[in-house]
Amino acid sequence: MKIYLCGRYSRRDNLRSVRAELERLGHTVTSSWLDTEYEHKDDHGSSAAPAEYREEHAVKDLADVVAADCLIAFTEEPRSGGRGGRHVEFGAALALGKRLIVVGHRENLFCHHPTVEFFGGQWDMVRSLELEAEERVVAP
Repeated sequence: MKIYLCGRYSRRDNLRSVRAELERLGHTVTSSWLDTEYEHKDDHGSSAAPAEYREEHAVKDLADVVAADCLIAFTEEPRSGGRGGRHVEFGAALALGKRLIVVGHRENLFCHHPTVEFFGGQWDMVRSLELEAEERVVAP
């Protein structure tokens, strides 16, 4: 299965470990943002990057979401900050009828959508799922 991992840029190293685990299980991870190395001096994540960098990666990240069968969102406690690019990726995947799995918190209304599989902080439970592509229909 092709899987897109989304989360805060600051969690990139942790999500690289998740990617390695999924790849050992035979999956393909489409999240090319995990391989970016933009260095920033503050806590604003990738949004502190120059505009041309952000534009290039916005296009690339959305293409990576489209290429995936499933999106796994590693969320944060509500109101914990961040810039929110992961919310756009989540919404795009929802609109495209991708399988959606949330590991963490229900950060916004759309994490409650009936097609979203919610696991709290239980990555171990997600790891044991049969991660196969499923045809999903999203009501308009």
